[in-house]
Amino acid sequence: MSRTSAFLAIAALLVGWSIAPDETNAQEFRLDSQVYSGDSTEPVSQNVTLFSPKLVCDFLMSNDVDPKPIEIVVFDTRQKLIVLLDPVRKMRVEIPDLQLMKLTDALRRETLQNDRAKFLVNDQYEEDSDLSGNWFTLTSPTIQYRIKGNRPQDETIIPAYLDFLDHFTRLSSSDPKRIPPFPRMRLNRTIKSLGWIPSEVQITVNKNELFRESFKATSRHSVTNGLTSSDREMINNAKELWTEFSAVDLTEYRGLAKPSKKILNLAKKKSDTTSSTKQR
Repeated sequence: MSRTSAFLAIAALLVGWSIAPDETNAQEFRLDSQVYSGDSTEPVSQNVTLFSPKLVCDFLMSNDVDPKPIEIVVFDTRQKLIVLLDPVRKMRVEIPDLQLMKLTDALRRETLQNDRAKFLVNDQYEEDSDLSGNWFTLTSPTIQYRIKGNRPQDETIIPAYLDFLDHFTRLSSSDPKRIPPFPRMRLNRTIKSLGWIPSEVQITVNKNELFRESFKATSRHSVTNGLTSSDREMINNAKELWTEFSAVDLTEYRGLAKPSKKILNLAKKKSDTTSSTKQR
């Protein structure tokens, strides 16, 4: 695995986004996240996560001058349902909470049977704290996490954040191209016990049988209370795409199967319409 591909694969271990939130007290807020490789000052990925009482919408943004959503994750907090939206291929897949738990459990068993990867499940972590600087460290023989954060002024947002964090982290189990989420799940337990929303997460991965080179990465997060009219427009757009995009199964969405006839017909129809317009 190359250094670049290894970093992109493990980015989920940094921003892996339980406690069920009380909708009557749920607050609206925004979480902006950026992931940096090594000492780079330019992010390799950035997310905008918008929290509303009934839906959480996470937008993986492009690194363009005018960023656009590459993928949208909608978390329906009432139904405990995750919806993945692909704006490019115009398809969606819905993953109920129970299915996500089954995928994670199956991946855990599979990982434990892989001698090169089982450390992701088996590693034991030592905890150390420097609360004077609001830093907390988790260290295993292979991975070290350092997190910085504090309890938010409005502590009513913590349950909604933790609920989404738990589901978003487990979502890595649905993609065979990503690193299993178990180290990040271990970190989430510490975040939950601290009651923090991290402002920075640093990860160092030592060279091992799974990763041919050691590497470091950092994610930074900032919380803004309330949502702007632009934020609400992004949420409404995600809801519209949820109804408009064609439903596919998880295998097809992850690119592990040929597109369905429905998707191919839609693409052909769009192509024919474009060609006809140009001719006119």
